[in-house]
Amino acid sequence: MFEIRQIRQDDASVVRVLDASIQGDDHSATWNTYVERLLSIIELDWLQYPPWGCFAAEDESGLVGFLLSERQTTAYGLPPGA
Repeated sequence: MFEIRQIRQDDASVVRVLDASIQGDDHSATWNTYVERLLSIIELDWLQYPPWGCFAAEDESGLVGFLLSERQTTAYGLPPGA
């Protein structure tokens, strides 16, 4: 059974390990920058709440998955979304 919850500060190091294990040669050239930017925000000790749209999945063995997303504006000519 999995629990899906908001990501926490102490999840960042495990997310980095999981992310490194699933990246393939065809991942986006900007992916590492995106992930590191969000994880750096998550690790801020003064942040009261994690970034909107960032979740972790865990089971009895620990963290097994993650979802990182952020709200985007119309900067690229698209409607606002995640």
